[in-house]
Formats: sequence, C-alpha cells, structure tokens
Amino acid sequence: MFITTFARKVTIVQNLSDLTADAIAVEQAKANEKIEYIFDSVVENIEGDGMVEAMTIRNTKTDELTRFEADEDDGLFGIFVFIGNVPSTKLYEGKIPLNEYGYMITDEAMCTQIPGVFAAGDMRPKVLRQVVTATGDGATAAFSAQKYVEKIKREAPVT
Repeated sequence: MFITTFARKVTIVQNLSDLTADAIAVEQAKANEKIEYIFDSVVENIEGDGMVEAMTIRNTKTDELTRFEADEDDGLFGIFVFIGNVPSTKLYEGKIPLNEYGYMITDEAMCTQIPGVFAAGDMRPKVLRQVVTATGDGATAAFSAQKYVEKIKREAPVT
C-alpha cells in the first residue's frame, strides 16, 4: 500500500494462487486501483545496467514466461522484494526463547533472555520490517555487545 503513494502502478507477483496477508491488508490492497496481481508466478530474471530495465516472470503452473519492460516514456521500473513474515529462527528453537510466531524475544538493547546473546533485524518482533530498521537494530546490538564484553572484562578475576 505504501509503495502506491509513489508509483503509477504496482504489480504484485505472488507464487501462490491468492494473497496470504491478513484479511484487512488484502481488503485494502484489492480496493486500491493502482494494484494489479499476477498469481502462481515467480520472478525468473531481472535485467538492467545500473537500473532495472526489464523483468521476466514464469508462471509456476504453465511455465509460460512473460517479460515486463520499463516505461518507454521515462524508463522507470522498480522492484521491491518481499519474502514474507516467517522468521528463519528454527536453528534457535529450544536454545533461545522465541515468541509464538517464532521471533526472538529481546529488549530495547537487543538483548535476549540469555546473557551475551543478542538479536537484531527481522528475527525479532517489530512493527516495521525494512533494511533501515534492521540496520538500526544491528547498530544497537553491536553497541550492547560491546558494553557486555567490557563489563565481563571488568568483572573477570585477575589470574
């Protein structure tokens, strides 16, 4: 929805037969005249030299390829990749506390419930999942880790 405030048109390429977002988001998207849908398809190729010039998608049921090219008037063509809201945290199950959706639980300093273990980015619950927020989380986690190591060094007995 946010992208439609800047774009003339948004085409959602979905690998499934329908949208999988929450019901309210689906309703809002379907009501937006700027959004078009291509279901049962995946991006096969992106072309361009410094800027996106074309994209080819493949229908997963028919294997038919469809090529989309940048607007011939202004050359504009943008791609925003979204792969879902399922965190890749299976490796940590049973080792680090996760919430009911599989996200690592942290405080504002990115500390988990295990001393010395920090989490950042899209593996923790948050309202906005963007590179900029993940970057901010990473900076916070690095700072917190540095402070943790410094504290451990101060408290370590001299031998």
